[in-house]
Formats: sequence, C-alpha cells, structure tokens
Amino acid sequence: MKRTWYVFKEYYLVYTLGWLGLFLIYFFTNENEDLNVNSGFLFWFLIWLILIFIGTLELLSHIYYRPWKINKILNSSPLVEFTRKGFVKDEESNLIGSIRGYNLFIGVLWEKHEKQPSYFSQIIFNPFSNERFLCQDEYDKFEESLLEENKTFTLNSLVILNKTNKGFKKTNYESILKDILEAIDFLKARKLEPISFKDWEDIIPKLEKHQERFYN
Repeated sequence: MKRTWYVFKEYYLVYTLGWLGLFLIYFFTNENEDLNVNSGFLFWFLIWLILIFIGTLELLSHIYYRPWKINKILNSSPLVEFTRKGFVKDEESNLIGSIRGYNLFIGVLWEKHEKQPSYFSQIIFNPFSNERFLCQDEYDKFEESLLEENKTFTLNSLVILNKTNKGFKKTNYESILKDILEAIDFLKARKLEPISFKDWEDIIPKLEKHQERFYN
C-alpha cells in the first residue's frame, strides 16, 4: 500500500491535481447553457487519460530506461577508464576504488527532475581525524573555501558533480580525475585523513548523532 501511494504521489498526483484544477475553473467559468454534458465529460476524461499516460511514461523511464542508461554510462568512457585503473562495481552500481590513498565512490547521479544525468565522485575521509568530529565553524570555513561550484563538502566526504555534457564538449576522464586530485589535496591540506569503506560506514551512526546537535 505504501509503495502504491508513493508511485501515485511521485508520478500521478501532480497531473491529477492539475487536471482537477483546470476542470473546476472550466466548470465554474463556463456560461454556455447548451453545453453537452456527455461531450464535456468525455473531453475532460480524455485530457486526464493523456496526463496519466505522460505520468506512466515517466514511471517506466524511471524503472527501466534510467537503470539501463546508467549501466551503459558506467561501462563507457569516461567512467570505464576508472574500471581499467582497478575500480570495481559495488552493490549500488557505483564504482569504488582508491586514488592517492583516499577511497572514493564514482558513479552516475540522475535526479527525477533532471533530463540529463551527472557524474559524481565522493571522496571519503575519517570524520574523526583530529580525535573529534568537526564543529560547525570548521565545517562552514571548509565549505566556504571551496572555490568550485561543483564541489560540496560534508562532514565525512567531499562530493563532486560533473555534468555528462558541457555544451558540445563531453566530460572526459582527465577532467574528472583533475577534480578528484584537487579534492584530495584539499582534504590533505586540512589534515582530514583517509578511511576504509568499512570503518567509514561503521562511524556513520555516531556521526549522525553528532549532526543532530551540529545544526542546533
């Protein structure tokens, strides 16, 4: 039942509410007394079916097309170059590996509202590098010191987004690697140490508890 509601809310609710709003406006503003009720009902029912059809296309795209497209992107340039460098695919269909001692995830991010996917790189670090978690002042300072808009600093990683296309020029392996190396230099300069994937996942619950106080 929860899944049914989620699917309806994500792919059909907006279209249904939009259709209902237009229908009510039409109904209350129409002054034609000779209006054929059956014809009017049929017209608006067809409009609703068209909107439902559009929602269904989006649903099918999310279920079938996007996973296929993401898998295709992972197995083609530039991401396949990381596979050739020793990166392997994890259970979430991301590539995992190590560069200059830092472990990282590389993959494809494709939000529902976006027409085109983006490449993402997430370089993880030990959030307890200095025997304590970062305080808010430190976090704000590190975040503000990032000059590139496509980089985001979090309490346990640095995330980079690269668009799949930059105008007519495709994003290449060298540009993604350059961003990663710059991010690693950024972490090293702030003495944020590397961490294994397992230890990074194990420390997340403690970090989340810290984060609850972090924003208060």
